[in-house]
Amino acid sequence: MDMELYDKLLHADHFTILDSYVKANNVLNNSQTALCSVSGGSDSDIMLDIIHNTDDIGKVTYYWINTGLEYQATKEHLDELEKKYGKEEAAKRIYATT
Repeated sequence: MDMELYDKLLHADHFTILDSYVKANNVLNNSQTALCSVSGGSDSDIMLDIIHNTDDIGKVTYYWINTGLEYQATKEHLDELEKKYGKEEAAKRIYATT
């Protein structure tokens, strides 16, 4: 976990965000591997950002499941996440079949 970010959150009284970083860091440190589902929604984006900032060694695999019912805007948003975080970290796109 980025200690500069930790100090910044601690001194800014952002305890909810800090708590989320500490929890994510604890889970990652106690796991061999980890998965993070990315939906393309705002809560999912926040979790992606928190985990991205705490996963120092790249042990998390991110994924998104396309059921065929998603809006085009969601798919375009995933493209933007790929640009921001890199293709592997944004989400592996898994296509459900019927």
